[in-house]
Amino acid sequence: MDAEPNDPLPDGVAQSVLLPEERTTVHRLAERRPDIAWDRLVFSVKESVYKAW
Repeated sequence: MDAEPNDPLPDGVAQSVLLPEERTTVHRLAERRPDIAWDRLVFSVKESVYKAW
């Protein structure tokens, strides 16, 4: 299990770990649901897949 805070990633991290297409999607999702830290959620999913691999 991996628990992350529902807070945005620190400055510069999203640019390092998310593809441009992912950043675009995160931005669109945040417009609809600003209560969710989408950048951290996508990062956490990617990290979990990497660890499981």
